[in-house]
Amino acid sequence: MKYTQGDVFIESIDKIPNGVKKKDNILAYGEITGHRHRFESKAIQVFVDEDKQQFIEVSNNEEGLLVHEEHDTVHLPKGKYKVRLQKEYDVVEGTRQVMD
Repeated sequence: MKYTQGDVFIESIDKIPNGVKKKDNILAYGEITGHRHRFESKAIQVFVDEDKQQFIEVSNNEEGLLVHEEHDTVHLPKGKYKVRLQKEYDVVEGTRQVMD
């Protein structure tokens, strides 16, 4: 399954890789507004690996609710997920993350 919220793409995976570390429940920050793509449930754990790749685990039957002030709420069922943040290419700066 795949889910999107603005510039955040989430896809289900079978397994979260070894060596990841737990982090806060914020997936991305808005550059201008300061809004955040974030989870507001304790049923969610967000992990990050050494390359800053993020992973999500919804650990019980409560849905993981991804909220943002300018987008519809995304409902993630129990499972494991990989997060992809949209990137753009700038001739001067090279590749960078898109900011809401």
